Formats: sequence, C-alpha cells, structure tokens
Amino acid sequence: MELDRFVKVRLYTDRQTADNLRNREFQLKRFGTAALPLYVFLTPDGQEIARLPKAGLPSAQDFLTAFKKTLGAAGASDGAND
Repeated sequence: MELDRFVKVRLYTDRQTADNLRNREFQLKRFGTAALPLYVFLTPDGQEIARLPKAGLPSAQDFLTAFKKTLGAAGASDGAND
C-alpha cells in the first residue's frame, strides 16, 4: 500500500500546555502558519514537497493531488518509477 511508504506525524498545537506551545512555535517557525489542520508532505531530509493549499479540512481531491505529487517526487528520487 502506498500510504505505508510514509511516516505520519501529528503535532498538537491547540492546547495551552507547554508541549503544545512548543509545537505551535515550531510549526510557526518551520511552516509559517499555525493553521489547523496543516498537511505538509516532506522528503526524508525535511524538504517540502507539497502542502495542501488552504487551512481547514481538505477536500478528497486536494489531498489526492498533494499525495500524488509526493509519490511522484519520491519515485523520482528512489527509483520506484523505473
């Protein structure tokens, strides 16, 4: 299954706990937004491949488009599409 090629990460930022506040600061610094939810696809070395275009819950089509873009970039770098 293609989804198994990904590491899924949840970053909680919406509570007033020390961990959530640190996560929020990281998200703002790294991605320039505190929007929730935020879906970003990264390479293993942290380069951004795709980001869903707007805050809030994405449409299935928006998610699929970002997912396919990520698969294409991953395939180009690991030879999976050869």
